[in-house]
Parts: sequence; structure tokens; C-alpha cells
Amino acid sequence: MKKAFIFITFLCLYVDYYAQDIVYHDFEPDIMTEHDTDSITIDFDNDGISDMSLVIVSNSTGYTFGLIAHGGWQISYVEDEYATITLTDITEWYNPLSWDPYFYQENLCVRKVDANCCYYGWFRAYNGYITFPNGGFRSYIGLDKYAYCTIPDYPLRWGQTELSTGVDENSEGVFAVYPNPAKQSVTLIGQQIAEARLYSVTGQLVATKQGNGTESLTMDVSGLPSGLYFVTAIGEDGSRSVLKVVKE
Repeated sequence: MKKAFIFITFLCLYVDYYAQDIVYHDFEPDIMTEHDTDSITIDFDNDGISDMSLVIVSNSTGYTFGLIAHGGWQISYVEDEYATITLTDITEWYNPLSWDPYFYQENLCVRKVDANCCYYGWFRAYNGYITFPNGGFRSYIGLDKYAYCTIPDYPLRWGQTELSTGVDENSEGVFAVYPNPAKQSVTLIGQQIAEARLYSVTGQLVATKQGNGTESLTMDVSGLPSGLYFVTAIGEDGSRSVLKVVKE
């Protein structure tokens, strides 16, 4: 059978939802394929290049559900109904096809390291099988939804479709920024701040400041145009949190 690719970027049967800089796709109906020579391809950053492939792989023992990351993207973890599995940023992951007559789903987080920052995304994939009266079956895989954040270093959580405001609790410490909105300066508070980076909504780095483990760090924003910005707080332990800042 000729190999077929389903490029999600060009499909029109989906619902698109844009929550500021988080691009979210919820497919109706889901994207599905049932042949071991087919694949479903995700283009997270919409650059026309495949970032993730969902495949069915046949081997000597049967069929396997596979995920293959491309172009610098990595799989960070899988969360299913039983457990959360940390994958330590791998580029390939395989799981035996489900023998549940309904389906087995995986909630996956991915990231791409680009220069000194990261871009994050997530998606929900699943697999299952259909039985026939004569005793045969047909396996399938599907894609339900996915999201991608265009803001550098924003630690997108699985299922998140809106940006956080004011306080971020993704790391061990709790970071907050004030005043917000701001006119002259913003102060970042948290635990052991190593560095703060300020980005525009287009992802341009506009300011940085070293913290050296401090719990309070102030950045001058008086010379910046009014608008929306994002400040990345990097902890001494390497953890990152991103907060939204409005410059008046």
C-alpha cells in the first residue's frame, strides 16, 4: 500500500481556538488512521515542517503505537489513566496497541530547545481496535487535540489553553510580578532567582537581568512601548516560570 501522510496543518475539519499566544486545535471529528503504512503528522509551530508523527508499526509480535519527534522536538512525558511517565526528552516512544475494545489514550507534553530558550506544546493521542463478526480486527490510532505556545520558555502544562496571569506555580517556588500593569519598572519575587528575561509578544528578547539567587529582582521597563510582555524567571535549580506583564 502506498504510504499516506495526513498533514494536520492543511486539514480543514477542525475547530481552532487562539488564546492570545497559545494556539489550540480541537479536531471535530478526530483525525484517525487504521493502516500500518499511514501516519498522522503534527506541525506545532505551523512552519510547514513535520514536528511529530503518530504511527502504527508492525513487528514480529504484532503492532505498536509509535510517536516520533522531528526537527529538535522532544517528548517530555506521557500521562495516561494509570500514571505519569517521565520520558527525559526522548525523540521516539512506542507502546503496544491497546486491546481495550474502546481506546487507550495518552496525554503528551513536548518541547523544542531553540538557542537559549524552549518552546512547549501538548497533544492527546489514542489507539484501539475494531472487531469483525468473523473474528478479525482492525487497529487504529487517532489525534484528538493539540496546543502550542509561541512565547519562549512558557512552561505550557498539558491541557492548558490560556496564559497564566500574575502568579505561576509550575516550579518549586512561587513567582509573582508587580506592579501589573506597570509604567516604570516591574519587580519579580520568588525563591533563588538566577536570571530574569523579558520578551515581547512576538518572542523578541528585550531585556535581561541577573539575580544571583536573590528573592527579589527589579527590571526597568520605562523605555518600552506600551503593550503585553512576558517575563521568564529562571531559578538557581534551572526551573523556569513565565508571567504576563502589561506595560502602560
